[in-house]
Amino acid sequence: MEPDLRRIILVFGAVVILTLVTVYLLRVTAYWSFQDKNEPIQAADGDEEKPPMPKVGEWAEDTPAPAGTYEKSASTIAFLLNGFYSRDAASVVKSETADVLMTPDGKLATEVVYLEPVIPISEEKNGWIQVELSAQRGYRGYISAHELAQLELGGVNGLSVVRRANTWSIDSADGREVRLLPRGTILPVINRLGTDIQVRTLEGVVWVDAENLTELDPLSDSIDVEKIIASAREMIGLPYLWGGTSDEHFDCSGFVYLVYRMNGLLLKRDCDIQFADASGAKIEADALKPGDLVFTANSRRIPSHVGIYAGNDSIIHASVRFGVIEEKIEDGAFHRYEITGYRRFVPTSDSGD
Repeated sequence: MEPDLRRIILVFGAVVILTLVTVYLLRVTAYWSFQDKNEPIQAADGDEEKPPMPKVGEWAEDTPAPAGTYEKSASTIAFLLNGFYSRDAASVVKSETADVLMTPDGKLATEVVYLEPVIPISEEKNGWIQVELSAQRGYRGYISAHELAQLELGGVNGLSVVRRANTWSIDSADGREVRLLPRGTILPVINRLGTDIQVRTLEGVVWVDAENLTELDPLSDSIDVEKIIASAREMIGLPYLWGGTSDEHFDCSGFVYLVYRMNGLLLKRDCDIQFADASGAKIEADALKPGDLVFTANSRRIPSHVGIYAGNDSIIHASVRFGVIEEKIEDGAFHRYEITGYRRFVPTSDSGD
């Protein structure tokens, strides 16, 4: 073989090998970037250790529940409030929606909405504060300090969540509309009068139509599965956003999280930790009922996608390509990966689908 031809073949072979190695490294990098979304967010170097969460009972020691139809036992109030707020005031989100990042100026980890409680776990640095999101079951990330405000909590004796779109807070003095509340907004409740619930907000004490709210009570077993499915279907057509948790766009686990939250139950935030959550009962495919969660896994058998079973072999989920859709489990976007398991977080009747 001529020397020039041999040289050309060697150079061509080296280019092919280099190209294949580059493609492989890019795929590995993309994969682990994806997996990082499902890993707990760690404190950056120099950040303080996570402080202990408040102990159940501290809130109720000398804080009697105010009178009213929303009155609960002191122990239940403590259980509800200790994980969300400090004693008399709390750091909450003041914008309609705010981003929580994996690192300062980094990738989106999740979103928070108006009045969402946050627990600062570091000092402000360059305009950013590391926080723990109690409503998202301990999820951590970084939020701009400008997004936070202090909410006074005097007289609060319960929590409710906005379930319906176009829900407004109403001024108690003149009846004017004060603020449009996003679905999933957690409201500290003071009292109830007829069809209205009195709540504390950053605009002061206001009223909200009780028909638009769901009581947030982790001790309750009265979660309405039909409302969960109805809430999920209301979201059909909304777009996909990596890290999205607001009622405008979602990733798959953010969609499931928000739908359940709107109906009074707080799940964990990401797909793999939802799957691993011991509070969800493991079930088999032949036992599926509406409201159950269906998980698929990636090539490494790590749960990477989740949807809400809607009955009749249908699933509602947030697809990267199509946004929130309802389709048959065996069809389309949902069935790209192998189903890895099923979880039930609410009690269901023995009736069929």
